[in-house]
Amino acid sequence: MKNKVEGAGFSIGEIKINYFFNNLSANEDVTFTDHRTYKFVGIDSKSLNGLVTFKLIDKEFTSKKENAKNRKNAKYKNAFIKVEPVCNSVNPLHITI
Repeated sequence: MKNKVEGAGFSIGEIKINYFFNNLSANEDVTFTDHRTYKFVGIDSKSLNGLVTFKLIDKEFTSKKENAKNRKNAKYKNAFIKVEPVCNSVNPLHITI
């Protein structure tokens, strides 16, 4: 997606997604699946209920500047320990709230 956007002459700073949850107990490293697997990073334990906006933090979905900032953020360290391309659907997309 990022390549298509940049190929059209635009850039991506960040991508946010709205998702409807039904009492999901979310904390660091919790995953959920809806066509893809999403893994929470950098969040405290909380119950997600109703419409929630989360942000993708993988390098494929952020600007170079934002990716560098995310990599330095200690809250997100688990997302960048073993970096594999997220275009492979087996690899989770890392998200934060």
